[in-house]
Amino acid sequence: MKYIDTHCHVYGHEYDADRNEVIKRAEGAGVGMILIGTNEATSKSALELAVLHDRMWAVVGCHPIDAVTEDGKPLPEQFNYDVMKGMAQHSKVVGIGECGLDYFHVDVGNAANVAVIEAQKQVFEMHIRLANEVGKPLVLHIRNGKRLEANAGVSASVLADAYADALVILKKMRAEGVIVGGVVHFFAGDLVCAQEFLDLGFYISFTGVITFAKQYHAVVAGISLHRILSETDAPYVTPVPYRGQRNEPVYVIEVAKEIAKIRGGDSSVVLEALVNNAKVLFNI
Repeated sequence: MKYIDTHCHVYGHEYDADRNEVIKRAEGAGVGMILIGTNEATSKSALELAVLHDRMWAVVGCHPIDAVTEDGKPLPEQFNYDVMKGMAQHSKVVGIGECGLDYFHVDVGNAANVAVIEAQKQVFEMHIRLANEVGKPLVLHIRNGKRLEANAGVSASVLADAYADALVILKKMRAEGVIVGGVVHFFAGDLVCAQEFLDLGFYISFTGVITFAKQYHAVVAGISLHRILSETDAPYVTPVPYRGQRNEPVYVIEVAKEIAKIRGGDSSVVLEALVNNAKVLFNI
């Protein structure tokens, strides 16, 4: 395994016409793949596909957008703790997620926004407890909200800063003895924010965005090489030089090479570290 895509969704409908070819292209280039569930159904799909391939693994859980209704009620049918625990104990399941907080689509004009956020936090805590129980790392989806005006008694900072809120939850549960590590997928924070997650034992993962957006380069260069992961988030955020096309796992090669370029020095050392980091975190 020369490269690894630690976050992709090749079970999705975007690959229905050529899924086998997509997987063969990745395997032929020495790319391992970790398929990430977003709800109960896609978690099952990820696991079923992972079982069929040697260099493929699955992560099971519920994306924060899938975890709640528009009026802020948790959706137990999308995150049934016992069902997820059953899947999580499979040898091909290497993590819990993608889970966390997503404020990007929270409607500040809707009085239910507070309930939506609180429901996301509730389901997030369930994932943390599950990860702790089964001894597998979390895969975090953290997305900040848009710039918002204060409304309905809730400050803009509370609504907008999902990273800060996720850290509060992780630290609170750690104080209660529920201690887990994992990875912050598709990291879009700054170096200070990254260090806070590193201090809690998390890794930081980067997508193809770094091939065309320089604002994340300081984080790529500034954190320990041994805490960085590479991913595509395929079919989304296709890297240069394939922008405008559907993303796929083999393109993680471009992400890995960009990480090596940003950090400088011996690129072979960086590329080897990206694979080894994934092996350590996900126990593969």
